[in-house]
Amino acid sequence: MEEQEMSRTLTQDEVSWLFKNLRRVNFFTKVTIDNIDRIVAKFGVYSYEKGKSIIKEGAVGGALYIIRSGECEVSKKKGWFGSARLAALKEGDFFGEMSLVSDEPTTATVRTLAPAEVFVLLKRDFLALKTDNKELSDEIDFIIERRKFDTVRAK
Repeated sequence: MEEQEMSRTLTQDEVSWLFKNLRRVNFFTKVTIDNIDRIVAKFGVYSYEKGKSIIKEGAVGGALYIIRSGECEVSKKKGWFGSARLAALKEGDFFGEMSLVSDEPTTATVRTLAPAEVFVLLKRDFLALKTDNKELSDEIDFIIERRKFDTVRAK
């Protein structure tokens, strides 16, 4: 992660918002309510100024990000000096989820287009949750394996 304001404790409103929106992240869709509660407790919230890179293409990812407010763009390098815009992200959109379960480099850069508040679940916290909770670990491993199977089948 690039420089940003330090994480702060989440408010009750933010916890409720995150609880609702976390279900949209592909491998948390089938996780039990109790385990979602454990996951939400590990999130921090960070503030980024306009024009800041949250992740850079080619770096090893280390977190899941969910945009609470603001806008971001996803871009990919094109040639030596250019870049191609792939997507615009807004409140409720997420990125970086596969970095929680993979050590592969990120495939794009995500940069803020406006000041943004972003919920962040660090990989180390996610892995600690999985280590401490076999049920959660089994749930997520099953979902990830299913996703891999669906990806291979779609090719």
